[in-house]
Amino acid sequence: MRLARIPPPVLLGLVLLCCRRGETPGDPALVSATQFVRTFYGWYVPSAQHGTGMEVAVRDSAALFAPELVRALQADAEAQAADSEEVVGLDGDPFLDAQDFCDTYTAGTARRAGLDVLVDIRGNCSARGESRPDVVAELSQTQSGWVFRNFRYPRRDSDLMKDLEDLRRARDSARGANP
Repeated sequence: MRLARIPPPVLLGLVLLCCRRGETPGDPALVSATQFVRTFYGWYVPSAQHGTGMEVAVRDSAALFAPELVRALQADAEAQAADSEEVVGLDGDPFLDAQDFCDTYTAGTARRAGLDVLVDIRGNCSARGESRPDVVAELSQTQSGWVFRNFRYPRRDSDLMKDLEDLRRARDSARGANP
């Protein structure tokens, strides 16, 4: 039996087609997770640029987030709404880890981290030399699909759940000092 020889340009085209940037052909779950994140940031970034991103995401799309993350975000927003004098909650966008946004953001390829999946998010700002992502979305798969469990901030070695817990403790401590 004689095997047909595939010309190198055709072979290269097939390899590129199978391994398009941002996809992991061997694991459909990772491809699905990447698409979930890209879809979220596709509608979220324009909303965030108009100042309504987090509010709309948590209010109208709570099913995209783990329940404990939604509860922590809602508690933080309620605490901030109750104190008009000082910033006692998040000071910036937690899904972009920014106060000043880039025009666009790119979701990288998903990768596994234990039972979770991580996807890097990078802002596409001019004159940026930083190689680390702005945010790393941490996802879990549920029966109904993917949900965001947390958002890691590699540039400052923190994450959203940690930040929310630190803010809650600071508010509790201030209340204890000023009954």
